[in-house]
Amino acid sequence: LDTVTVDTALFMSATIGGRYLKDLENNLGSLSFFGQYFYNGEGYPHSDMLKPAVFLLQNADTNGLAITDAAEQPESYEAPPELRTTDLSNWGRHYIAANAGWSNIGNSDFSVSILFLANLSDMSGIISPAIQFPFLDTMNISVSGRLTFGNFGDEYTNPAALINAESENHGGTFSISVSASLS
Repeated sequence: LDTVTVDTALFMSATIGGRYLKDLENNLGSLSFFGQYFYNGEGYPHSDMLKPAVFLLQNADTNGLAITDAAEQPESYEAPPELRTTDLSNWGRHYIAANAGWSNIGNSDFSVSILFLANLSDMSGIISPAIQFPFLDTMNISVSGRLTFGNFGDEYTNPAALINAESENHGGTFSISVSASLS
């Protein structure tokens, strides 16, 4: 795998989205729906190169354009650009996101929501449901989950498996987090 810098190309990116908000009658709360499509012109059409790119990030000396022996370097030699972690984010070209929420349920501080984010180039994604509710008079508790899906090497599956090939889980992941805040 080689790295190059493109200085004079035009990369198009675009996004379109929408939202719908509705206050329900009889103090039932508020509904919200958000959706977005994002075209990333700097992305790749598939994720086949993501795993080798992560390897190159960790092993810069394996760059096919690098000449490590100074005696073999021609006079005009310039080292190839190093790959950065930011080069690996938003790997695909087509993304969608959606969020649905119901807040102030029954005129309370109780709310539920679900977030969906997907890379359509490799069909990987994240689903994240959340519940927030009051606890005592001065605290809010939030419980959320994060479920990833896709194949090994896809953008949103287990990123630890890309970094450590000996990882036991090469597919999706699931985690739960609990947080508390004072209000």
